[in-house]
Amino acid sequence: MKQMLGNTAAIKKKTLLGLTALIVLLWLALFLPAGTLNYWQAWVFWLLFVGCISFISYYFLKKDLTLIVSRLKVGSSETNRTQKVTQAIISISFILLIFLPAIDHRFQWSNVPFYQVLLQTFSL
Repeated sequence: MKQMLGNTAAIKKKTLLGLTALIVLLWLALFLPAGTLNYWQAWVFWLLFVGCISFISYYFLKKDLTLIVSRLKVGSSETNRTQKVTQAIISISFILLIFLPAIDHRFQWSNVPFYQVLLQTFSL
């Protein structure tokens, strides 16, 4: 049992380190390309993302440690070529999803009024 607790502590530590790294890298990916901290859309996105992923991580650390262990192995355990390509495409898409709006904000390529952002955000 003591050995299992040691593994549990190591799993929790690895999870929290990974979560912290993701939070910091996401912040850098949002604000460095934008060249400013005066970017309210990025702050809203970052805070919501951090809140959701922190809650989910906390929940599964308490309720389903097995799922956390399996998720920590994702990427390094993929052997099928199709899975590797799919994972690479998803990773690149996520990076572009963060990077392109930040660059757009920096160079003012598009200018959407605040009311329109709200309408788009809350429209069905």
